Amino acid sequence: MSKCRGGRGSKYTDEFKRRLVAESHGDGVSVPMVSRRHGVPTNRIFAWRGDARFHPEASDDAGFIAVEISGGDHNAAAVQSAAQPATIPTSSF
Repeated sequence: MSKCRGGRGSKYTDEFKRRLVAESHGDGVSVPMVSRRHGVPTNRIFAWRGDARFHPEASDDAGFIAVEISGGDHNAAAVQSAAQPATIPTSSF
């Protein structure tokens, strides 16, 4: 168990938290397994998993790609139709 000494705040180092979060995301590994292995309360590991500071560094292919839009004014039709009120057909019975 990796602990900091003295002062206020967490008794676990950020590196230790990152290691446990990464371990808890492994195939066939559960948070309670990691909790028992390292003597850390389960709720602490779940809290660290929800904190972006302890997630593994994002790779370059994090889901965003470069896009280039060329030619014409594609938004003109959308802006024009949004500016005009919609007409609702009515029937007289």
